[in-house]
Amino acid sequence: MRTIPTIEGRFQVDSIMWRLLAAAHRSGFVLERYGTQDRFGLYGATRINSTELKTVYLSSGMHGDEPAGPLAILKILEDRILPLEEFNWTICPMLNPVGLRLSQRENGDGIDLNRDYRSQTTDEVRSHIRWLERQPPFDLALLLHEDWETRGFYLHECQICDDRKKVEAIMGAVSSICSIDLESVIDGMHASGGIVHPWRESKFRNQWLESFYLKRNKAAMGFIFETPSSIDLPSRIKAHIAATLAALDLLRNDSPSLKRV
Repeated sequence: MRTIPTIEGRFQVDSIMWRLLAAAHRSGFVLERYGTQDRFGLYGATRINSTELKTVYLSSGMHGDEPAGPLAILKILEDRILPLEEFNWTICPMLNPVGLRLSQRENGDGIDLNRDYRSQTTDEVRSHIRWLERQPPFDLALLLHEDWETRGFYLHECQICDDRKKVEAIMGAVSSICSIDLESVIDGMHASGGIVHPWRESKFRNQWLESFYLKRNKAAMGFIFETPSSIDLPSRIKAHIAATLAALDLLRNDSPSLKRV
């Protein structure tokens, strides 16, 4: 079984969860326990500043062998890196705590939660979707993941952007931290410049990812960030933070060339 280290040592779910919730509370988020997984609670955090502001959704910890996402959100909250006043926020920082505790991709029953957003066979996904249905639409959704097979950063783009330079700015922000995966096929999907569109691929069929559900129901624009697990954990965390801030710039500048398809 692969162990998951943190900067300090082994990944401790209880400690990281407590710190995430405490940091969110200090930053003015409203915390809601929307479900349970074994002995762990599943939490969403919201901060609504004004109905006139755009709303950003962040999620991480979907796969238990990908610790960089939850730790990136933890650092973002504890170090107050987010421009909290500029947007409304919805955050699900640890979608699969049992997987993180077991150091495995799947939940405790061996199910990949990130293939269940159409069939909704798991309690975790059903409760997550019920909670999402109560939230306002998202102008931007950012899903933080890792890939154990790639040697460079790449992203899944859930919309088409006519101006490629706008999305490539995210790559530029990350490139000083780690390399970009420039292969023409990434994880079995066609890619260009480190950008793939998984919703175009027949490989998933009815096995919807979280991003598929969000694209269909909640988010006007969205990205999955995939950091390479082959590099050190602090660099993966930095890459996620850099990509997140670059995507916020994209939303801040708001372009009519971004369109939902």
